[in-house]
Amino acid sequence: MCIRDRYQRRVHGERLSQELFISHFLTMETTLLHEIYIFERKATKGAAPKTEEEINRLTVDESIGMVERAQIFLSKGEPPQKAWVLRNLDILFREHNGIIRLFPWILEHLTGVDSTCQIEASKSFIKLLKAKIFKKEDLLELFELTLHMLQLWEEEVLEGWMRVFEEMLRLLPKEKVQKDVREAIAMLHSSQPAYSKATAARMIGVFTEVYKERCYDSNLFDKLRALLREEGSTLRLLCAKEVMPRVIKTIDPSILETCFFDSIIELCMDNNLDVRSAGIELIVECGDYLESAARSCAVAKFLAEMLLNSANEGLNERLSFHFGRIIYNFRKFLSCDQILWTKLMNLFNSYAGSLNVTLKKNFVFNVPGVLLAGGDFAIFENSYRSLFQDKREEIRLVCIATFAEVITSTFGIRSIGLSSCWWIFAAYKVRRDS
Repeated sequence: MCIRDRYQRRVHGERLSQELFISHFLTMETTLLHEIYIFERKATKGAAPKTEEEINRLTVDESIGMVERAQIFLSKGEPPQKAWVLRNLDILFREHNGIIRLFPWILEHLTGVDSTCQIEASKSFIKLLKAKIFKKEDLLELFELTLHMLQLWEEEVLEGWMRVFEEMLRLLPKEKVQKDVREAIAMLHSSQPAYSKATAARMIGVFTEVYKERCYDSNLFDKLRALLREEGSTLRLLCAKEVMPRVIKTIDPSILETCFFDSIIELCMDNNLDVRSAGIELIVECGDYLESAARSCAVAKFLAEMLLNSANEGLNERLSFHFGRIIYNFRKFLSCDQILWTKLMNLFNSYAGSLNVTLKKNFVFNVPGVLLAGGDFAIFENSYRSLFQDKREEIRLVCIATFAEVITSTFGIRSIGLSSCWWIFAAYKVRRDS
């Protein structure tokens, strides 16, 4: 039966069993590879025809079982055939008991296959780990393989196996893996390539979050502080955006203040705008975890000065995006200084009249947060209303998106009143229809 006939029979409702379907699909893929290779040969002038040896290498007896076929593909097959098997490990392991025959090959050879195969294997192992089909001894062997995979250099491969690493930590007790993890982090941290240090940083973040490391761990946190001061901005950015958010929500607040606070402040002053913005996000996030009133007050004043004095338009856009959260998280320390509070409210109001569209949108998005923090809606009511009639549809749509939050917040209801609600909606309709 030709490939087309098989396909048409399935389309017209013939349902094969799952095993038979996969078996046929593997055969189809092999046949298709033959045809593609032959077509490419013919299409290339002067190319030699396919040899008997090459055809035999791609041909597999259809009568053998699923696992035996997969074994042949893994040991002798071409990269696409290996990738197909690794992509379907969850089926082979769970429904065909392939773990006994296929798992040893994977443990021994996976580090030497191409990146596509390694990525497919990582996706399959994530499914299998979530299904919890591995025995304890198999888990430990897979964990050893995972640590080896995290020493590779290709970004997509590392991304996939970092997710495997996280899933494995959720299944294995800390005492079984912490020694190996610390040794792997130490080795990667001491390596010169930036990708190795980035992997070490991400492992620290995952390990800290999964095992809820609240106490000070010099082996991990001293290395992380050093990585936050690395010369390469890409590494500092990764630490600020991906690693530190995991750490600060897990560790004890006292460790956050004594161990990482100065490093986060340095990120907020970084020469690279993206790193600086990530540092600001971190310091705002810290407002939920800081216990020391003096430290919180210092952060509040630091952020207020940055908001009021920044002359960098790009930085102002990032700061304005977090304005509502800054005001809300640190309202206790900012509102007690009436002069400073007034300056901040006036600055916020100025965003609405800016020629910068991003500042306008950030103004609208942050109105609910400012109201919840105790901001007086009368200061920026006219600005808010006027943006419902803005000539840009994207601004008007943002106004509508935030309107429900504004009128349902305590201060919003008191300040706007029902008549104003109807006025704003009417103004929007007039502007939309014009």
